[in-house]
Amino acid sequence: VLTSLLGFFELNSGTEREGHGLREHIVYVTVTFDRVTSYLTAMSKEMTKSPPCTNDYRNSCPLRKITACASDMEAECHDLRLLWVVTLHPTLGECHGAGMRFINFAKQLSKAGASVYFAVNVCPGDDQLALEQFLGKLQSEGIIAGSLIIYYHYSARQGRMGALAFHPGLTNWILKDVRKKPVDELLGFAKDHRITHAIVSDRFLLFLADELQQVMPTLFDLTDSMALYYWRRLGMIFRSRHFSGLFGFLRDYQTNLIAEAYYGRRARLSSVVSPVDKLWLDRITRRKSRSRVWMNGATIHTLSPVKKIAKRLIFSGSMNYRRNYEGILWFIDNVFPQVLAKHPDAQILVAGIDPVPE
Repeated sequence: VLTSLLGFFELNSGTEREGHGLREHIVYVTVTFDRVTSYLTAMSKEMTKSPPCTNDYRNSCPLRKITACASDMEAECHDLRLLWVVTLHPTLGECHGAGMRFINFAKQLSKAGASVYFAVNVCPGDDQLALEQFLGKLQSEGIIAGSLIIYYHYSARQGRMGALAFHPGLTNWILKDVRKKPVDELLGFAKDHRITHAIVSDRFLLFLADELQQVMPTLFDLTDSMALYYWRRLGMIFRSRHFSGLFGFLRDYQTNLIAEAYYGRRARLSSVVSPVDKLWLDRITRRKSRSRVWMNGATIHTLSPVKKIAKRLIFSGSMNYRRNYEGILWFIDNVFPQVLAKHPDAQILVAGIDPVPE
């Protein structure tokens, strides 16, 4: 009952109540890396209207005011010093969807003259040596200017307490002591490297974005709306009438719903990967003016010499990732039969590592 009330409060306490028609999001401008830079630049210029501050990031300036202490950004990226909190898979690199997003855009930003720094969290059991070597390789190739490894994890007891809280604000309060060290390390790194802007793309570390935006323009990069995913999956559960594990599923759905409402409203600027994700996020937050669509992509300079095969569709992705394999299974069961009805010779090729038995 408590979590339901909190969820209702998060969904209905907004002040922006514009309409949310799909059409206005379909025609919304897609945000590429230069558009994100321009949005952060606009935020920086807006913030620098406040009185200047010293380099003491934590104490010199009031909350919600300018504390970046950097000169206004020009149209180019030469003055951009970006701290980007990301998730990386050293063995997969750009072959992983998240890695493609971060590394590809870091390449473009660095080529334009920006200095990009990756911050990556290491949890118990992670291969830290492989991660350090991978980050070193990215730096030697000029993709990033440097990196920071964060060590943020908590005990099982603290994790249970945080999970029971459900609401991110309460979770942040419960875990404030264990989160102080990574926050201080990140702010210290930002000060030492004269960071002007930040992006947080690791959903596990969104509390860092909340801290960073007090001292510099910060983008909350939510990528996918997990609330949208759980909503779609809920419909599949009821249509299939397979209700095993429903209670745990509803708990996860509500946790993600409240988290996106909470951080989506606290963010001065947030981003997602598609217009549909933006539509859903705007419905949750009632803050559509603060969200942008920043699609994944890769720069391809030459056309592939491989000859295309007519009427063959290709779906690629990690096939041990639930959202990927559930998505392609749904497509095969519900959409592909309609394709075959009009094109009986059509084929679909599913390509990806570690496929699950399904």
